[in-house]
Amino acid sequence: ISETGNDDIIGRYGKEGFIVLLNQTELMDAQQKAETIRDKISTLSIKSPHGIITTTVSIGLTTVSDPEDEISALIRKADMGLFVAKESGKNTVKVSL
Repeated sequence: ISETGNDDIIGRYGKEGFIVLLNQTELMDAQQKAETIRDKISTLSIKSPHGIITTTVSIGLTTVSDPEDEISALIRKADMGLFVAKESGKNTVKVSL
């Protein structure tokens, strides 16, 4: 993903999820990067024997507000944002603080 830097971490989470940790990134910048990723994914099209495949992505976003936050708490907050994104029509980015 060209929107991420050398210190960022990308990983698979569960069956259909991914986690992107944007190191040293302010919330507004993270939100802009997430929107760029969402937009790029929504414009992709893949040719298959059954026709053209397109997709969208819903993104839940959070930020570290306390350096003592546990990773599990951060994942829960991001997951709440993801739930709201999916409930509000999909293909969106929602922040959960």
